[in-house]
Amino acid sequence: MSEKKNNVLRENVSFKELKKARDLKCKNLPIEYKPLSKISPYVSYFLLKFTSFTPNQVSFIWGVIGLISVLIMSLGGYWNLLIGILLYHFAVLLDYVDGDMSRAIKKTTLGGTYLDFVFSWMLRALLMLGLGIGLYNTNGNVIYFYLGIWTSTLLLLDNINKLKVHETLASKGKFDLLKKMVMKTNKMKMPKTILEKIKFYGPRFLTPNGMFSLLFFSIVFNVSQYYLILMSVIIPLFLLRNFREIYKSIGNVAG
Repeated sequence: MSEKKNNVLRENVSFKELKKARDLKCKNLPIEYKPLSKISPYVSYFLLKFTSFTPNQVSFIWGVIGLISVLIMSLGGYWNLLIGILLYHFAVLLDYVDGDMSRAIKKTTLGGTYLDFVFSWMLRALLMLGLGIGLYNTNGNVIYFYLGIWTSTLLLLDNINKLKVHETLASKGKFDLLKKMVMKTNKMKMPKTILEKIKFYGPRFLTPNGMFSLLFFSIVFNVSQYYLILMSVIIPLFLLRNFREIYKSIGNVAG
């Protein structure tokens, strides 16, 4: 897309269009997406109208802000933990914004998607490491330091486990099966019954990089040490469950 055409699209975009596109995007998404989705069109409109930032630059910026939030959390103390998690949520808001901007100027790239995936999965583990170091610096109990390393390492292993199934299928030329698995992952079916909602929102509420997750509230109410202890037990179970489900889905597929 030419620079001139890109500038024309930026100039012609309206707040109403941005809000409508965001509302449509979040219509069938879980409830935790909705608070920040109400704010993102305002930020997107400002950046499109009064700055020259591209969507990919915003993607990079939110990732860097997320890393800074982890560093602040690692300093320890209630206020550093609180500022860190609030700054992380600002980074999540910008993650919404880059998508709004891409759709508005019709410039969605694989580079932006790549940055989103990398920073999202990186921060998923680093938030736990930052929390563990922060709690260690707060009270001097080295167990929190080790628990932070333990949980962050297992989250990274869980991500590797999920990526390796894609590598396995691609290396064997099973692209049809790979496409089915990706489509199944991307197709989010919203829960209806109470039991379905518990099964759906439970893991999402526990995930450290989720929006307004249990990590967020544990920091706000100054009980984040219990969240870290809880996750040090639950994450290994999630890893084993995901490994079992993946192997079950491809274990008997002819190579």
